[in-house]
Parts: sequence; structure tokens; C-alpha cells
Amino acid sequence: MKPVSAAEFAAAMASLDAPDHVAVAFSGGPDSLALLWLAAQWAKRSARRKVVALTVDHGLRPGSAREAKAAAGLAASIGVPHQIIKWRGAKPQGDIQSSAREARYALLAARCATLKCQALLVAQHQEDQAETFLLRLARGSGVDGLSGMAAKRMLTPTLMLLRPLLDKSKARLSAVIAKAKLTPLLDPSNENARFARVRMRQAMPELAALGLDAARLADTAAHMARVRQALDAETDSWLGSYIHLDETGSIRTPVKALLALPPELALRALARMVRVVTGNGYKPRFGQLEAAYDALLRGEIGAGRTFAGAKMVRSGELLLLMREASAAARAAPVALRSTQPVIWDDRFTIRLRKAPEAMSTAGYVGAALGAEMARSLVREGFSPPQGPKAALASLPGIWQGKKLLAAPHFGLAAEGMLCDASFLDPKQRIY
Repeated sequence: MKPVSAAEFAAAMASLDAPDHVAVAFSGGPDSLALLWLAAQWAKRSARRKVVALTVDHGLRPGSAREAKAAAGLAASIGVPHQIIKWRGAKPQGDIQSSAREARYALLAARCATLKCQALLVAQHQEDQAETFLLRLARGSGVDGLSGMAAKRMLTPTLMLLRPLLDKSKARLSAVIAKAKLTPLLDPSNENARFARVRMRQAMPELAALGLDAARLADTAAHMARVRQALDAETDSWLGSYIHLDETGSIRTPVKALLALPPELALRALARMVRVVTGNGYKPRFGQLEAAYDALLRGEIGAGRTFAGAKMVRSGELLLLMREASAAARAAPVALRSTQPVIWDDRFTIRLRKAPEAMSTAGYVGAALGAEMARSLVREGFSPPQGPKAALASLPGIWQGKKLLAAPHFGLAAEGMLCDASFLDPKQRIY
């Protein structure tokens, strides 16, 4: 099998607009070893380029620390700087692979931010794409799920996740490390049949005999990805014409315009609006979304419907979507210890520009106003911002203990205090 060449890899990186400073998620296994080797060759082509290998010691099984050190040795043999990141704290008891993946990405993203890496490379390949397609097909996924993994997406607002090997076969990656005379580490969890992905992998030879090999399945995922892009473009066009986002971070849109859309586009538009008002990077569960849409079709929203951290209300000919007050109340308070802006509830940027000299900023936090405080401010004559009254409770305030010092959207601030709060641009949050 012909190995992936340095020129092919460089072309893949160029097609993804890869930045000069990248990190490689490195376990030491065959796939990530091939990726690290190719990334090292890519970096040698320009003095501006830098590559660092990052290994997460997950601590989920005995020997994980030893494996991380062995990965460090492999990276050193290639001449790539390496860092080990330890996953500390409680470990998941169920859905281990999914939970571990989320934790691993969070740890890697945090380290990339510290190192000022602009992209994280991961070694998923053609067979991984085929397995993902089958797993999602088994779950009954629609177009989005069946479009598989994207070669490029934003992991955080400042960090790209790149999969430059997504269209390359595992055999070609194995040929890379064979040619380089490298010996990979082996992960025993990759053979553990209690994991659904492993079982799907073990079934692949039988599927290939029926004409459903990895290349065919990956091609199908690519076709679905093109369909998804077309649907997203239509959805973007509709949203640009029919939604209004107000100061409270709430959305209003004409009900008739939404219901006039084909159901697939209407569901996509509704999902996107929910993500905007909640700050959630993930779409609502399809069952919840479809039930809310069906209730809207039947005219059964009534006083309002809550789902996925959002509240949906019909007001005459308008549909209003806003943050659910109880969800905002559960959002973790954020400390305000300097004039640097902080993000609260993934929706608002809060900035304390000046604090009264008599008070210590160490005790300031940003947290939800709550319904009782919002009503009290209105009764006291403070002007509420433009938007639904039900959304006022989910706006941020600046607190010291149980004392409200500022409510930026109402124009309230303690004497000597300057502060503001603004709704984040959805493009900075939804990734």
C-alpha cells in the first residue's frame, strides 16, 4: 500500500487553511503516530511552522501514565516537542468513550490556548468516517448526522479542529510508519467489544463483502455533507431575512414565515434560533425539537413551551424565543476581579470597567438577575431593555453576596461603578 506522501499531507493542510502553529493530539497509536510524522515533515518546510504533540493521561486504566511517557518518547524520536496533560478529578462510570472524548477535547483545547496554538490536528481517517456513519445510521440520525465528521470545524471560538487524513485509508497510514521505521503503541480499548465503535469496526469486513466498504461509506457521508451544506445555506438565507435579535438576546420571527418553510428547513431554523438564545454549541435533541415544532403547527404552545434551555412563546403573529429563566439561574456565576471582560452563560460579555474604591472586586460575581429582582427593578422605575418581559429574569447582574450592585441592561450601577454587559455575537459562540 502506498504511504501518504509529505506532498499529499501539505496539500491537505493547505486546503484546510492550516495555521503555522499547530498541536497534534497524540496517543502514540498507529494513526496518531502517522499524523505526527507527517506534521513534522510539514513543519520542516517552513521556519515559521511549529508543531507540538499533546498526550492526555486519562487515568481510566492502570498503565495510562506509562503509556503517556512512552508516547513522549516516540515524539522525541521524531524530534517533536511533547507535553502530557493529566485528567484529574472524578471519572465517568457510564458512556465512558463519549465522556472521555469530551474531557480529552476540553483538556487539549485548554492547553492549546496556553501554548497559543491555532489548530489541533486529530488522526481520524477513512475507516473512522465509515464507522461514524454506521453508528449514526444505527441511531436513526438525519442528514446532519449522516454527513459524518467534518475535516475542519471550530472546537472553540479561537481553535480549529483539523482532520487532514479524513479521506486517507488506515492502510496508507500504516504504510507511513512502516516506511519511517517507527513502532506504534497499542491501545487495548481499541479491541474491547463492549464499545459500540469497536463492534462496528469488527463488522466492517462482512459489510465490505456486500459492497459497503469504508471508501463507499465515507463517500456516502461526503454526499450527505454536500446536502447539509445546501440546507444550511437555505437556512442562513431565511434567518437573515426573518429574525430579529434584541438586547435581551431573544429572537422574534413571523410564525407564518416559519411554518411556510418545508419541515426540514423549519426544524433547522428553529434549532439554530434555540442555539443562539441559549448559547449552546450543540443542537437541541431532535425529539424535543420536533415536538416543539409540532406543537407550533397545531397552535398548542399556550403560555409558552420550554425545551433545551429555551422558552418559546407565541405573541400574536410572532414567535418569541428566549433563554429559559430557570436555565439562566443554574448558569455558573463568573468572578469579576479585573476590568477584563468575562463571559457568562455563554451568552453575555460582562465588563467591570470601574469599581467603587471602598469595595473589593474579589467579591463581585456575574449571575442571573432572577424573576423577583427583574420585577423589583421595573417597579422601582428602571427602564427595562427592549425585548420580552419573560426574558428579563435571564439577564446578567453584578452581585456582591446577595446584594445586587449593578444591572447593566436596566442602567443600574452602584455609586462609583462603571460596567456593561452585551450579548455575544452568535458567530462567536455557535461552533
